[in-house]
Amino acid sequence: MLKKLGKEKGNKIINQTNSWMEETCTMIRDNIQTPESKKIFTISFLLSIVSWSFYGISFMIIAMGTGYIISAFDSIMAVMGANAIGNLPITIGGSGLAEFGIVAYLNNLNPFDFTITEGILAWDAVIGWRIATYYVPIAITWLLLVKLALSKIPKTQNK
Repeated sequence: MLKKLGKEKGNKIINQTNSWMEETCTMIRDNIQTPESKKIFTISFLLSIVSWSFYGISFMIIAMGTGYIISAFDSIMAVMGANAIGNLPITIGGSGLAEFGIVAYLNNLNPFDFTITEGILAWDAVIGWRIATYYVPIAITWLLLVKLALSKIPKTQNK
């Protein structure tokens, strides 16, 4: 289809993509069995597990603060499910999808039960967690970025 619609440009794009794919496959074949690559993979995987654990435990702590009790394992699984769903490019920043993922996990057997019954604190915990782990870091990062950008601008001297 790209060849028919793009003609010469389409052929160029296809050839370039095939070249990149070939280079990537060759590099992987040459390096995947080396001890260094196995060590890098193992360390990266272990660091990822630690990172995921802290991310999940943050939800558990926030949930306990609202009175909703959840185990560490369930908290990690709920957060990772929320991340997986939140990464779908349907809404900006995964807005609403991450919350959907956690609530779906917490509602175990009936993931499409979004009723907010009185006295249930799951939604409070989910919204609090989302604010603490998504929106607060965005605000802090923005402030630090502005500070960094302003520090690069030379100050003019008053005459």
